[in-house]
Amino acid sequence: MIFRFRTVLMLPLIFSVSACSDSTPETDSSIQTKERKADDTTMSASLQERAKAFLKRPIPKGMPYVPDSMSERFIVMYAEKGSVDLDAELTELLEICVVEGERAANEKSGAEQEFFKESAAILRAILAESRGRR
Repeated sequence: MIFRFRTVLMLPLIFSVSACSDSTPETDSSIQTKERKADDTTMSASLQERAKAFLKRPIPKGMPYVPDSMSERFIVMYAEKGSVDLDAELTELLEICVVEGERAANEKSGAEQEFFKESAAILRAILAESRGRR
């Protein structure tokens, strides 16, 4: 089975700036909560855009491609909704897709390797984000 994978490195920097007003000062806890929510939103939007861009990427010439693979389905779902609802079975399938994509990337070179690396990284980020929501 051939999977579509892509590398995603997301290290968004979100800074919270408290407004200088007469309102009640925010506690460290409330600031951290707001930063975390902003961070999650930014990461989701960034990952969703990355997934959309990946799906527009051409398949490397000569690469055996399986349309509608499980990997592609996860990426399409995320690109459309900005999240993937995973139960135990889907989590396991996604984990397998990540491992298989990374394995394929290690066996390939050039454009095919980059394609699989990017796809695996997107899937790994989707998996990490879904685990963070539980």
